[in-house]
Amino acid sequence: MTNKPLTRRQVEALDFIKSFVVRKGYPPSVRELAGGLNLQSSSTAYCILEQLALKGYVKKGSNPRELQIMGAETMADKDAEIARLREALERIAGMEIIGSSAISMKSIACRALEPIGGKAL
Repeated sequence: MTNKPLTRRQVEALDFIKSFVVRKGYPPSVRELAGGLNLQSSSTAYCILEQLALKGYVKKGSNPRELQIMGAETMADKDAEIARLREALERIAGMEIIGSSAISMKSIACRALEPIGGKAL
């Protein structure tokens, strides 16, 4: 991924593309992008998409829906990160984490923050 800054509209477009891919499993068309950004013209959406490609945030293919988000994590990457964080929390809290509900996270936090040497933190 590039470090070139994005405009507010480009950030909105990139966020829309990411959420669209998560929901539908494929990237939006230029018209869908224009609709998602409440743009009157699909040519404006096309220009935003071109700028995202020039800045290295997306890579366009030869077909309309061939759009790759650069630097995007795969689900396997996310699952591995969640597992790593869960293991770290288990080591810190000294208890097994089952699920990720608010109740289990609260009990982990309470256990991790128990008084040390009789003094409350």
